[in-house]
Amino acid sequence: MSVNEISSFSFEKPALHLLSLLLGTQNDVSDLTVPSDFGLLKFKGMDLLQERGQIPQLELDFELEGGSFRAVYFGHVSPFKLGSIQFILEGKPEIRHVFSDAGKVNIPMQAAAQVAELPPGLDWNIVAGSLSLWRACCGLPNGCDPSLGKYFNKMKTVSRYQWENARYEINENELLEEWSTCVTDAVGHEVMLLFVIKNGLISALKY
Repeated sequence: MSVNEISSFSFEKPALHLLSLLLGTQNDVSDLTVPSDFGLLKFKGMDLLQERGQIPQLELDFELEGGSFRAVYFGHVSPFKLGSIQFILEGKPEIRHVFSDAGKVNIPMQAAAQVAELPPGLDWNIVAGSLSLWRACCGLPNGCDPSLGKYFNKMKTVSRYQWENARYEINENELLEEWSTCVTDAVGHEVMLLFVIKNGLISALKY
């Protein structure tokens, strides 16, 4: 794929795939690589930028042959929280996209699209956003400095729902996760939701 053919969705996927990898058993992330539409990415690390009165910004850095890629998220890695990306490839114009800024969405995030109907009275952004936060708080501490890991552990308490990892498998080049939680619908019935995630992307919902 040439640089001109790279879609905005291509820039959403690497950090989401990385999070899925970090949810597995990680003893050493120094050689961790992530597939992408623009080549194999080597994970270089993450950093949290905090300014008084501002939402913390999480920077994730990657290297690729002849270039680099950076994704910046608001608070944690989530399909709903991508702020901006920077893509540099030797001999090509630098690419910068601002997906969202100050609560305003400039480029719709395809990874956040609703994949199925929810029970009555439930909001996709809240339910799927809760799952994304929970997964981030479980996985990101495995790829960062312990002091930053404490930040993610504290954030877990903000999640609207508590989630259980029902399945985690690596089949060749596919990472498969299943996460479940119990919710209450508009008429007071308790419903068990099961989200299916493939390579870091929400792909199905069952209940």
